[in-house]
Amino acid sequence: MKKRLIKGLRGYIVAGLLFVVPLVLSIYVVVRLFFWLDGLLNSQASHIIYYFLGKDTSVHPIPGIGLVALILILFIAGFGVRNFIGRRFVKLSEYVLGRIPIVGHIYGTLQQIGYAFLSDRSETFKKAVLFEYPRPGSYSVGFITQDTRGIIQRTLT
Repeated sequence: MKKRLIKGLRGYIVAGLLFVVPLVLSIYVVVRLFFWLDGLLNSQASHIIYYFLGKDTSVHPIPGIGLVALILILFIAGFGVRNFIGRRFVKLSEYVLGRIPIVGHIYGTLQQIGYAFLSDRSETFKKAVLFEYPRPGSYSVGFITQDTRGIIQRTLT
């Protein structure tokens, strides 16, 4: 019973990590990108905006320009990725990143998790499971994504 409790707790902790880590990393990257863009663009963009409005250009910077720039960059990137040339560029970049030994595994894993959580299908992950793999005493986390069908279902039942 104690062993089953530990297995259950371990499964919840690992499933929680698999959910929280990509979420936190995504938020961290977006926030860092926002502050970087805000610091880079704030004084120049404020100066240009005040100049075109005919205002004194020595006025304080306009807050939030980094947010506007970030949204604009994400919109342009999304637009580019959804068209034909963008899809080819994404495939090429995925191929190149996939060829780099450690980066390829990390990128592929994060990409699969991102697709699973951001896909249009509502039941991408039906359930998290902990199973013994690759050797006895070593466990891995998996997600049930769909029910088995066909010959596999007939063999298992």
